[in-house]
Amino acid sequence: MGVEVALLARAFLLGFTIAVPIGPTGATAIRRGITGGFWAAFWVGIGAALTDFAYIILAYVGLIPLLGRIPGLTTLLYIGGSLMLFRIGYITIRDAWSGVNLPKGDLPAVARTTTDEARSGLLSGMAVTLINPATITYWLSVGGAFVAANLVDRSLPVASLAIVMIFVGSATWFTILAGIVGVARAQVTRLPWLFRGVGILSGGILLLFAITFGWRAIERLT
Repeated sequence: MGVEVALLARAFLLGFTIAVPIGPTGATAIRRGITGGFWAAFWVGIGAALTDFAYIILAYVGLIPLLGRIPGLTTLLYIGGSLMLFRIGYITIRDAWSGVNLPKGDLPAVARTTTDEARSGLLSGMAVTLINPATITYWLSVGGAFVAANLVDRSLPVASLAIVMIFVGSATWFTILAGIVGVARAQVTRLPWLFRGVGILSGGILLLFAITFGWRAIERLT
């Protein structure tokens, strides 16, 4: 029993640690959370966690290495990711600079979210995570090593529970991030320039990743 608990703890930490770095997904969650509150950021994070969940399942059944061997797949991901993140980053900076989403008074940390907004956030989190080449690289290396070291010799129920814990770990971090962004949102409305600054900063992060992905695509094509 102690061994299985340790396995589940490692799985949780794996999911948590992959989500912590502020990459394209984190920047997207912050951007949506500042304008829409806790739930807006939360659904982006759940979309990302579901994508990680899908990748670890693919790693478990042995398909992740096959994805890594598809000719040109990584290059296409870099190109698609660069274009998508550039568009999102540009729109984010443009709207923040012009004050399109600038609130007209105090806003609650937890605002109501419609079904369409939740679906949009979920799909956005999945898309941004899916087109991130670093995600496949991570699951090819760390994820594959985790599966080989911890799940191959385990029974299907135990392995399945460990995979679920990876999702829980990732979702836990994004819930924490959504809470932080929600609280910040409630305070930042008193400082309009800070509200705009956060939008410009998150958009700048997305543009930085777009440029990085684009450069790597060029390197692979030359």
